[in-house]
Amino acid sequence: MTDPVEEHQTVLVLDFGSQYTQLIARRVRERGVYSEIHPWDMDDDAIRTFAPSGVILSGGPESVNLEKPPRVSHAVRRPTRRKRCRRRRNAGRPPRPAWSFSRTPRS
Repeated sequence: MTDPVEEHQTVLVLDFGSQYTQLIARRVRERGVYSEIHPWDMDDDAIRTFAPSGVILSGGPESVNLEKPPRVSHAVRRPTRRKRCRRRRNAGRPPRPAWSFSRTPRS
């Protein structure tokens, strides 16, 4: 049996002013995934400490017309966790040649 702590997933919902933010977080929780809602300007270090499995950006249409719209944090665009997952997934496999266009799955 697998350890439930290892399977624990977390989702960060960044609120950019949407009226559906609470609903989105509730739907994520209904699927058995822990989620937290934070404002869009959450500190980069706090995002890295939270180490979410996924991030949902929840915003409204009013920010489209703003001169200086809110921007996504660098910690969201470049998570440190992604590199570790990619290495684990490709561990032990030889690199695929650049000229290979095969769509069949590798065994």
